[in-house]
Amino acid sequence: MFNETRVQVECADCGVVQVTLPDLTLRFCVDNEQWSYCFRCPSCRLATSNTTRESAVELLLAIGAPTQRWRLPAELRESPIPAPVLTPDDLLDFHLMLEDPRWFESALTRPGADAR
Repeated sequence: MFNETRVQVECADCGVVQVTLPDLTLRFCVDNEQWSYCFRCPSCRLATSNTTRESAVELLLAIGAPTQRWRLPAELRESPIPAPVLTPDDLLDFHLMLEDPRWFESALTRPGADAR
């Protein structure tokens, strides 16, 4: 019965379209507690994901929409590596260094160069 249930969703290219319930996935991000849904547009086949309101989530859960829990990429939780700010003098030094045909070897032997 629910396999034939149609839901109106919004495709970025086609606008409002209808998909069947099995073609829609309700997604919950564990990290920021945000709900969204994703689907493939039946007209243009574009994969689309949109955020959704709590009232729509309750309705979709009640009618048995497939759900998925996910997490933000770990890189978003990493602290940036502290580094000095690039100055115009640094940029000029780099430009001048590139004029030397052996610039790469020179860069590896400079003080503070990290040859991994």
